Amino acid sequence: MDSLSPKGLEEVPQSTLSSGARVKPLVSLVPPRESAPTGPFNTLLARAETLLKDGKYMDAAATYEQALMRQPDNALALVGKAHAELGAGAYQSAAYDLKFVFTRNPQMVGVPYKMETFISPVRQDFLVKDLSTLSQNNKDMVNTTEFLLSYLYYQTGKQQQLRAELQRWGDTQGHDNWQTVLRRAWLTDATTRPGEGGGTR
Repeated sequence: MDSLSPKGLEEVPQSTLSSGARVKPLVSLVPPRESAPTGPFNTLLARAETLLKDGKYMDAAATYEQALMRQPDNALALVGKAHAELGAGAYQSAAYDLKFVFTRNPQMVGVPYKMETFISPVRQDFLVKDLSTLSQNNKDMVNTTEFLLSYLYYQTGKQQQLRAELQRWGDTQGHDNWQTVLRRAWLTDATTRPGEGGGTR
């Protein structure tokens, strides 16, 4: 699967890239019923989220895909699908879908999600270890693995690990420009969540 270039994001103002960080971490991607009455799309979205939270990642991804057939431009449905793919270990697809959302919705780069409600901490730990191993052993995947590692660290509020990972990525020969964009978006005062941090990896 081809990667997506962040070329357009390189020209986006810092304030736009980090604006999403001011949003309270989302615990659900399903619109409240009072703002969006239940219909086929929202029913699929809710079903996909239940599957995701139950750890049925491939079933969740397939259900998000069904929802996206009804609303192809729905960014939150695509984020949900990316989270399901990430949980399943479908790394290339997860990275592609997140990048697709970011390139078309720059204000969403900094949006935080309460990641433990979507992917269990135990699964997150496995993903970090697996992605770290792949990053070291498969140079062809380094931009994908570093993108996702950095995403996981950002979404779990681990600023110290995030800084170290983005630095490691930047020091890697052949790193792409997503490293620069994410550094701008995620390593600012605006994107440091109060009371959150972390130790070393």
